[in-house]
Amino acid sequence: MEPIQILSNFLWTIAFKIPKWIRMKLFNAEKWVGKYFIIEPKVDKFEAEKKERWRALPNYPFDRVLIRIPWDNRSHHCDIELKELFLRVFVNNAPIKYIIWSKKEKEVGITISSHLEREFDTYNAEDFVFRKNSKGLLNVYVYLPSYVDTSSDIYIELIGYAIFDSPFGEFAKKIQCERVRVAPEDWKT
Repeated sequence: MEPIQILSNFLWTIAFKIPKWIRMKLFNAEKWVGKYFIIEPKVDKFEAEKKERWRALPNYPFDRVLIRIPWDNRSHHCDIELKELFLRVFVNNAPIKYIIWSKKEKEVGITISSHLEREFDTYNAEDFVFRKNSKGLLNVYVYLPSYVDTSSDIYIELIGYAIFDSPFGEFAKKIQCERVRVAPEDWKT
């Protein structure tokens, strides 16, 4: 092993033994952990489903588009937990809705029942904890109101931020998804 790598491993070992409030004062979370966590500004894949396709109840008013945004936790030393999420959803350049989630929901004990539909979830992250050296997807469900015409092209954009908690404190990441074009032939019925 090189001396620099030995020194780096030694510093990481010492850093985790220091109480968290001292770590937050001594170390910058953005430099130690945040720069290793990447949320891509592109869409990995999307799925457009008519309400009949995804087993919605009769007379359910929304078709939905599932947008998958890739994330990559390249941090070798610590897991990262999602603390807060705020997204604006634009459909054809018009603001349709906000998606707001906070860790307080989980702490208070609010859970989404199996019969209720979620607005977002994560693939390859357990309970919104992103494990070290892992990759996955942030799945955002965009429920389109019935007045949105699905027989023509629809453009969806997501803009917002996420705040993450790490052993070294909090850091924020911008989420900006380019225009996703949903053509009439993309809808699954």
